[in-house]
Amino acid sequence: MKKTPIIVGAVVLILVAAIFGYRAYRDGADRDLLAQREADERTAGEQHKLDADRRVAAEVEARRLAEAKAQQEASEADKLRSDEAAAEVARKVAVEELARTAAERDRLRVQKEAAEADSRRLAEARERDATEAEKARNDALAKLAAIEQEKHDADEREIARLAALTRQQQVEAAQPSGSKRNRSIYPNDYKRRAHYLMDVDLFNTNFVRPFVKPMATR
Repeated sequence: MKKTPIIVGAVVLILVAAIFGYRAYRDGADRDLLAQREADERTAGEQHKLDADRRVAAEVEARRLAEAKAQQEASEADKLRSDEAAAEVARKVAVEELARTAAERDRLRVQKEAAEADSRRLAEARERDATEAEKARNDALAKLAAIEQEKHDADEREIARLAALTRQQQVEAAQPSGSKRNRSIYPNDYKRRAHYLMDVDLFNTNFVRPFVKPMATR
């Protein structure tokens, strides 16, 4: 009978030890579970933070890329506008240069035409002046020849008159004193013109030309 309490006490001790052991195990399991949960929460927090940091970094990078793209597009647009402005300026300069070239060509053409017209006018004026000068020269030579001819004719008439007077004086001197007739040389207009010219020609033929040296032809 004495063994029964011992057995009961041992069973109770075992039960108590089992209870305390179970409680210790449960407490350890709870602690481990809590620690694991806390570790998981920390890991999840860290992962969440890491994901947030990645999202922030991605957003920052996206903004940077967008800003870089926008800046590049703006730069390209500025360059395009600058190129278009330069092309427009070059086009205007080319148009102005073309207009200046055309105006200069027209001015030179007008100047050339004016110079050619002046040359033609000068040539025509020179030709006209030369023609008028030649005509004036020929007229002057003709007048001079007429004057010379009149002078020559007057000289011949005077020589003929002097020769006729000399001849008459010689004829009168050769006649006897009692038979001399008073014969005078009358003026040119005293007799008819035909008789006068005939007398002049007779004296020139018979008396004047053998003794008078012919005048040089001018």
